[in-house]
Amino acid sequence: DIAPVIDEALTFVDHQLRQKRINVKKQYAPGLPKIIMDCDQIKQVFTNLFTNAIEAMPGGGILGIRLEQAGGDNGQASVKVVVSDTGEGIPEDRIRRIFDPFFTTKESERNTGLGLSITKGIIDKHRGAIEIESEPGRGTRVVISLPAGLV
Repeated sequence: DIAPVIDEALTFVDHQLRQKRINVKKQYAPGLPKIIMDCDQIKQVFTNLFTNAIEAMPGGGILGIRLEQAGGDNGQASVKVVVSDTGEGIPEDRIRRIFDPFFTTKESERNTGLGLSITKGIIDKHRGAIEIESEPGRGTRVVISLPAGLV
């Protein structure tokens, strides 16, 4: 079940969420299909996404997490996870490069630009898909689809 893995990642960033006054809004649909996954890798995906969202909301905001069942392209059941924030957003010219290794939108020396590249690699390994939608000044949405029942 993916919900406890997502909740573990949330626990990992809980101090930062509280420190930045970020509220978490969770909507988990009941009865989601099971995903065969490497729990540590999937936890890393969500830790990366939550960390990016937190950094995009230095003055506080809302981190949204929605879990729902979806049909895959081939009719196979999948789980869709939507992670959204009310942060700064990402300019369109940067969205195209967002998964490139070493590409970063941040100024800090701590940021290597590998988080989203690693995230995409993990999702690809799980035969899933990841998309990022963003609007400067309005926030960012990351949509992940993972197929049910296989790796």
